[in-house]
Amino acid sequence: DHVAALRACEELARSGGFAFVVLDGVEPDATAMLRCSHAAHEGGSAVVLLTRATALASLRLTSRPLPQPPPPPHGWPRGRLAEPVAVRMVKLRLEARASGWQASTELTIPVWHDDLRLSLELRHPDRRGERR
Repeated sequence: DHVAALRACEELARSGGFAFVVLDGVEPDATAMLRCSHAAHEGGSAVVLLTRATALASLRLTSRPLPQPPPPPHGWPRGRLAEPVAVRMVKLRLEARASGWQASTELTIPVWHDDLRLSLELRHPDRRGERR
């Protein structure tokens, strides 16, 4: 319930028992954002509302993936038909804005897959039943 989530955020921030309270999945109105802001001030907490509304934000953070992936072999390895088959890294553009201040950077995040290795892979022989 959205109302219960906002009330819980407000109580946790006001209690002072948590230095950092994050609320996601709720689109609060201006009144609810103001209540959470006051509760954070009273409790000495930092409240982060992950939302598209930025009416009372002290700091606004945005991120977006860069449109062009890096060329192979670093970014997107290609299959036999030249289609991307796996993602090895993602590049993001991060922007931070506050009152009278703005900064941005590009961030490269490596991606790897921890898949279950199957005996059907040609590189790895099937050793089930082998005596040690």
